[in-house]
Amino acid sequence: MLQYIRKLVTVPDVGGLSDACLLRQFVGKRDEEDFTALMQRHGPLVLGVCRRILVQEQDAEDAFQATFLVLARRAGSIARGDSVGSWLYGVALRIAGKIRGGIRRRRQRETSLQEVSSLDPTPQWIWEEIQPVLDEEMSRLPRPYRSAFILCHLQGKSNVEAAAELGCRPGTIFSRLARARALLRDRLTRRGLALSTGLLTSMLIENPVQAGVPSNLAGTTVQGALQFLVGEAAAGMVSARAIFLAKGAMKQMFLNKLRIWSAVLLLGSVGVTGAGIWTYHAVAGSGEAKAKSVAEPAKDVSSLTASVRVPSRKDGVILVIGSEIAEGQKLPGEQIITVAIDNRLEQYRRLRRGDRVEEGQLLAIVDDPLAGSDVAIKEAKLAAAVADRMASEKSKDEAKKRWETSEKLYQQNSTSISIGDVRAAELTWMRYVYEAKSKAEAVNIAERELQQAQISRKMREIRSPCRGIIQKICFRRGEGVHALEPVIIIQVPDESD
Repeated sequence: MLQYIRKLVTVPDVGGLSDACLLRQFVGKRDEEDFTALMQRHGPLVLGVCRRILVQEQDAEDAFQATFLVLARRAGSIARGDSVGSWLYGVALRIAGKIRGGIRRRRQRETSLQEVSSLDPTPQWIWEEIQPVLDEEMSRLPRPYRSAFILCHLQGKSNVEAAAELGCRPGTIFSRLARARALLRDRLTRRGLALSTGLLTSMLIENPVQAGVPSNLAGTTVQGALQFLVGEAAAGMVSARAIFLAKGAMKQMFLNKLRIWSAVLLLGSVGVTGAGIWTYHAVAGSGEAKAKSVAEPAKDVSSLTASVRVPSRKDGVILVIGSEIAEGQKLPGEQIITVAIDNRLEQYRRLRRGDRVEEGQLLAIVDDPLAGSDVAIKEAKLAAAVADRMASEKSKDEAKKRWETSEKLYQQNSTSISIGDVRAAELTWMRYVYEAKSKAEAVNIAERELQQAQISRKMREIRSPCRGIIQKICFRRGEGVHALEPVIIIQVPDESD
């Protein structure tokens, strides 16, 4: 342990490297010196916010260690290396806030009115209540303003140094600081705290440049973080509470990302489905327009009748030239055609030249095995989606019952459950809630896909657009046909007849 403390006292020769360089080197090499340098730069900031939020020194040290354990595991997820300080500040504030919330709940159960009335009315406990409010409102500032505010007012950097780290001009830092202070004043005023800028800064700064991290705390944190990174047991270096807090923070970060990606996927799926429906209607509309133009009556001057060419609406092979058989209708055997459609035997009445047809009557069927199999696949997909949704709803209800039960046991001061168990049960229930919503949307998408497949299968049928007499059958059974090619020509008698 002494050799690690000496390493921390002896500053590594990385002073010229930016946070981004140190972060990349640590992610790539997992080098101890890079992590130590990051701790030396941002450790006072993290420890300062932990001490402002938490009164007890042990609580602050646990939050400090948990923050750097999260950094060791999640260093690669920081989008911008130059904003490491702002990222660490946010993580430390969330972890310290979680500890403070647990302490407050315990105090509400344990503190009596007599103990509350005996508090010393000195400014010390007032600052302990106000400083967390300041940190909370500062964490809600937009990221550019928050990063500049943290670098200059909490880490004691000049505008030029902050501009070099954030990759902008010093004038930009000056304007961001002014805007950050104005926003902070307005938000605090709405919460009943009318404070000047100087007083705000003095309350947030606790000698940021001189107040360093104790060497023993830094040494154990560095070694514990490196062991935590590779999955080894770090209980000997850092407290078990710090490890529990770090795991809880990483789980919450994962759930936040999961929610964002779920929302993105839902929006994307809705957009893709809408585009597919729009494309289908556009193609179908143009196809119907072409088919209508092909099917326009052409006057036959010699016979004073009109001929209607009935086209196929898709490519394929003619499976049958025939019409449905009415219920109870008896036909001779030579007029019946038996064909297998979608693995089922179907019977149709054979059509010949000279037969009369009615509007909407089936004339032919184009074989399209892909359309039938696509419908079967979509039906199976819909059934699976419905089953997943039902299972997710059941899991959600069970998770909610477990959470409510654990919360009741905790309120009854049961020794068999802790606040961490209650929070874990609540997070599990929330995860199943979002999962159930996603499964319900998946069912809706599967239903729309099935409808599209059924419409596509329906297009294989060729039906008569009018009443008339079959003048010509252009294709025989088994012959291939292209979309919009005339399959049957119907002679429509003149109205004077």
